[in-house]
Amino acid sequence: ARTAWEKIDIERGNKEGTYFISLSKKDETHRFACIPVIASNDYKGAVKEYERLHQIYKAKEESRHQQDAKKQRQMEAKQEKFEKEQLINQRIAEQARKRASALYETENLVFRTFQVTNFGIWNSDAPNLLPQGQMIAANYVDENGTAVKMTKAFLVEKNKNALFAYQNPSSLQFNPDSDNMLIGITVENLICFVNYTNFKFIDRKSKSHTLQLKVINEKAKSSDDILQLLHI
Repeated sequence: ARTAWEKIDIERGNKEGTYFISLSKKDETHRFACIPVIASNDYKGAVKEYERLHQIYKAKEESRHQQDAKKQRQMEAKQEKFEKEQLINQRIAEQARKRASALYETENLVFRTFQVTNFGIWNSDAPNLLPQGQMIAANYVDENGTAVKMTKAFLVEKNKNALFAYQNPSSLQFNPDSDNMLIGITVENLICFVNYTNFKFIDRKSKSHTLQLKVINEKAKSSDDILQLLHI
């Protein structure tokens, strides 16, 4: 049976005119001692030609080894970079999951707070149920004038004991004749609000308004905490 060897190496033996041939594939290697069969009148010329060709072969073999080693290093570097990126992405995803979970808990806490106080709750997904009268493009700042980004806003309409949830706090629909309070959750998972008095400062004819929020740096852990923090 024929065997396809992956590597053939020739090296000079200990005695003049002797050589070793190594045949290799995967984990298998065979080494043979050889004596070239050459007519005596051609021997010296043949040896000289062999030496020349062998040097060329060795140079090419060394170049190939260096290229293979370089490719291996590049592959290992790419794999290491990929694994680092995977680890970073996993950490980012885990942090995002934790933030989303914390925001969800705060939203639920606000909902439960007003449920236990017998408020009716409506969502902005049903716009026909939202309060009518005025709609504004809303911007939000804290007491220092720094912009505040909210993930969700809740409009408390005191006259009707109603709570309206807004998925997009930048578009605010409300009844200007009602007593309104706005409660928000910031991207940092802090509760903020505009009380009934300050909400009245919105011009009835205005199409946009910047509302100043009171941002609460304390973490609310219960419905009683929220009612106390909001002074309700």
